[in-house]
Amino acid sequence: MNETVGKTMTNTIAKHPALDCPRCTARLFENYEELLCVHCGYTDYSKPLPRPKAGPRNALNAATLWIVRYVGDSPNMANDLMHVRTERSGYCIGYKATCPYCKSTMSQSSRRSSKRIEKREERHRCDHGHIVTLSWDEEGELGWK
Repeated sequence: MNETVGKTMTNTIAKHPALDCPRCTARLFENYEELLCVHCGYTDYSKPLPRPKAGPRNALNAATLWIVRYVGDSPNMANDLMHVRTERSGYCIGYKATCPYCKSTMSQSSRRSSKRIEKREERHRCDHGHIVTLSWDEEGELGWK
């Protein structure tokens, strides 16, 4: 049984290259923030281990980029795409759109949602006067017109 525990510990703990235990001359392994000898229990706190930087914790912090398809009435624009990035806007999520015509950033001009209009819509306007409406369908899919 001790052999299986030893194999499990060596498989889950990554080896640190070329460091030997000063007590028993066995190999030291990385354990959280220190080096550990699994044979005699020696722990070396003197050498800090390089840790990878923590990535973003959720999609909002990552500023998720959405590639949104045109869902309007024009058949000529059926394959046009637009980039939309999520941002924190106070206590809610805001959407920062890139103009599909001139590729400049757009600012949100209004939000519309009512009982007459079944779906949620947001209007965005760029500095050149282009107006784009982001809309969500019944399944929650995002599109633009």
